[in-house]
Amino acid sequence: MADILSRLKDREILMLSYRDDLTTAKLAESLGCSPSTAAIRPHRARKAFAKAAPSRLMTEREV
Repeated sequence: MADILSRLKDREILMLSYRDDLTTAKLAESLGCSPSTAAIRPHRARKAFAKAAPSRLMTEREV
């Protein structure tokens, strides 16, 4: 259950930071944490996503 909640939180962080293009200050406000914590969370969420995603999705495509 904790794993599912963690993934949902990671998804929320990625959506807020990339889709909604929130600044670190706005992300911190939205998550209820400090700006320094908010600056780290997208990095951790990307790392968790990369670990969970199939490897074929994480390889770069040639143009």
